[in-house]
Amino acid sequence: MLFRYSSRNLVLRTFPGKGIVEEYADSQGWQIMGFNEADGKRGQPYQVLWYIEQATVIYLTEDEIARTSYATINSGSLELAKRYAAEARLGLNAWADTELLQEFDNAQEAQRVGRALLRLGIAAPEEFDNEFFSRISEGFSNPDLRVRNVAIWACTYSPWPQYRSRLEQIAETDSAEELRERALLTLEAFDKGGVHEE
Repeated sequence: MLFRYSSRNLVLRTFPGKGIVEEYADSQGWQIMGFNEADGKRGQPYQVLWYIEQATVIYLTEDEIARTSYATINSGSLELAKRYAAEARLGLNAWADTELLQEFDNAQEAQRVGRALLRLGIAAPEEFDNEFFSRISEGFSNPDLRVRNVAIWACTYSPWPQYRSRLEQIAETDSAEELRERALLTLEAFDKGGVHEE
């Protein structure tokens, strides 16, 4: 099934989120269409798909590596994609942008900063957004290697060209060889279409 329009990822507050989305889908009368089992070796997350209407579906992704669940509305209609995404954001109690940004701003410990960065990356819009960009970019210069690593990962969900100079800087100057290599690989992925890789 081909879809022309996709909503932003709706990041759920609970992981795993299958039960929450299943309950919401049942309440709407949506029919499950299928699922993909997780495959750790290939980086394939667990995904479930429900049919809504008129070539419109909702995908749930259970990302074990990111320990994050998120839902996406795909549709052949922009109007339906927007409408069902807005309804699902409320119905699933997904994180609002202001909450995600505030979570990052309030985080102190490296683990919390990293978790906030991942959520920002997953939830970032397709179009450039300075609020998301500035915070993910801030992660590139964090003194903790783990946070810098997560920031590189986070930027791959919305591969805006504005990240290139920061990734090039990491590739050339970061103290950790593995991060220099990861930045180079990420730049190559950007050039090939910007698919995110875990």
